[in-house]
Amino acid sequence: MDSQDHNQSSCSTFDKLMEQESNHGNAVKSQISVSPKNKNENIGKVIYIGMCFCVLYTGLSASNLVASIYDTLGYKSLGQVSSTFFYAVFSLSAIFAPKIMEGWPYKKAVFIGALGYIFPLISGMMTSMCSHKEDEPVPSYIWCTDAVYIYSTNILTNAINGVTAVILWIGVNQYITSCADESNQGKYLGLFYAINNVSSITGGIMSTFVLAQFGFAVYFTICSLLVVLAIMLISVAPEAPKRQAEESETIKETCNKILRLTTSPRMSKFVPYMMFAGLVTATFGGFQYKIVERTVPDDTDEEKASVVASVLMLQGVITIFLSYTSGKLADIFKLKSVLLFFLSCFFLAIASSFWTYEMNSLFLSYIMAVIWGLSFSGANTLTGVAMMKDFDGRVEAYAVQQLISNLGTIVGNILIIFISDIPTFLFALLGFLVCSEIVTCFYRSKDMKEEGEEQFFRVEA
Repeated sequence: MDSQDHNQSSCSTFDKLMEQESNHGNAVKSQISVSPKNKNENIGKVIYIGMCFCVLYTGLSASNLVASIYDTLGYKSLGQVSSTFFYAVFSLSAIFAPKIMEGWPYKKAVFIGALGYIFPLISGMMTSMCSHKEDEPVPSYIWCTDAVYIYSTNILTNAINGVTAVILWIGVNQYITSCADESNQGKYLGLFYAINNVSSITGGIMSTFVLAQFGFAVYFTICSLLVVLAIMLISVAPEAPKRQAEESETIKETCNKILRLTTSPRMSKFVPYMMFAGLVTATFGGFQYKIVERTVPDDTDEEKASVVASVLMLQGVITIFLSYTSGKLADIFKLKSVLLFFLSCFFLAIASSFWTYEMNSLFLSYIMAVIWGLSFSGANTLTGVAMMKDFDGRVEAYAVQQLISNLGTIVGNILIIFISDIPTFLFALLGFLVCSEIVTCFYRSKDMKEEGEEQFFRVEA
């Protein structure tokens, strides 16, 4: 009798959970749907937050150059090591961030998340102040007297940044999701990334000029001031409409949701795609500069950094147009087809990298940058679009996105540290790409009418 009562109680609990999940799904759809005449009523908010991120990432242009700068200063692999710690903490924090952010307005999450980005720039400024020529004494600053100070400071500040970065990105994804409806989700997210990617141009111009004229210390100082300006702009951003609040959960319940979603049929087939996108992020920040620097062996250190910045600037120009275009394509065509198209473009990107390496041509470096920009802008934007369209823009979905993509970046940084040979690294990247392409072929987005994914959001009784 007790066993029968227990089973009835368990079934009742399960039915209630499923009913709550169904009601929540309907509420989400109702919340993000607006009348056709008002479907662009929140576009101004998306544009403004995109401009804030453009200023922020103009200041963070140093993140794409830090590995090159630190190698130049004699701190070998420091850029990759500190980046690995950043993405490790970033990834782990994605598990707990939804609980920390529970009940926060989206703008508050973006503001708090942006605060952490000032710390790595401060450590970069400190590191650059230790710069000196071979025939000059080491500067007398205490942190310059031992490399341990420099390495530990960079690792610590990047770890702090990792905690806040996940709040920033989950917050801004929710901000944009709440501004969009089902007809313009790809357009809005593509527009945001397009505006954000203007920072590749502004950051490239600033980096090229400042590094060549004033050196590393002034460069990091200016980057820090731009980040402070971005934080101030975010503080006065308009608030996005708040989606229906979910019931409060324990950290254990939130983690259970995230893990169940990660292993669900649909998401599990999308994991390799997100992982590869993370690998490419590591390639941009810690590897691509090596190919470019080989083409100008006789330049000074500052001139090499300036050349790398100019190549990345061109790459940024491409990402501006393709970010918006890929988002629009996802609203028009089947999401899976668009995903596979941009993933396939990476074969051309890797081929162009081999070609540039073999020919050792600066001109080919710019062609390589164009193809990488095309490939990455699409893959990066579409990862967020998939979370919106196929997983209802749920906070757990964005947490999974940050968790998996950052794990990919960690793997990429580790490969860069241990594989110094350029062709070997490119072959390894090609292997990951082939695996990602094969698994993504089995991915079924919601526009392909695969049902039942909602059950993986529920919490075990």
